[in-house]
Amino acid sequence: GRRTPEAVYLAATAASEWGGWPEVARQLTGESWLDSLYASRGRLLLARAALELGNDSLALGQSLAAPPTSDDSTDGERLVLMAMALDRLGARDSSASTYERAAARLPLVADWLLVRAAAVTDDSTERARLSDKLTDPLARHRMGWSEAAAHERTGDLEGAARRYVALGERVTALRPRLAASPDSDS
Repeated sequence: GRRTPEAVYLAATAASEWGGWPEVARQLTGESWLDSLYASRGRLLLARAALELGNDSLALGQSLAAPPTSDDSTDGERLVLMAMALDRLGARDSSASTYERAAARLPLVADWLLVRAAAVTDDSTERARLSDKLTDPLARHRMGWSEAAAHERTGDLEGAARRYVALGERVTALRPRLAASPDSDS
């Protein structure tokens, strides 16, 4: 009787504030009101909990299940969670377009979401288009890092290394370690 939607939502929100993502998931999993009360924020907390707990497929499912809203902030958050899950699942093109849609809903952080979109975009022309949309000088500066990350993600490690070095980042080559055998000196 004391487990009202209000109490559950409050407990899950409090747990999210201190990083208690297992508790958020425990509180909200299976609740019937996730999409009908609190502008679906309960569903978004569940999606965030799944991301924080490394369950990217579940996070994608939860963010897809959350109904779009007319509230830009809530819908922008839904799109960001979806984009993050898509990125982690390797669906970079879908992730990039979802970050861009989120940027349209969240103007205060739009440039940073576009930088994130560029980092998961394989096509250099598309990355340039995203870069052209940036207005914040700090975000523009960060595009070099996104360009390097995009090269790294597509397997162009040499191109990524050149870009990291140009940014002043020291690139260290990783050498495969040979398993030491009993008769080796290593």
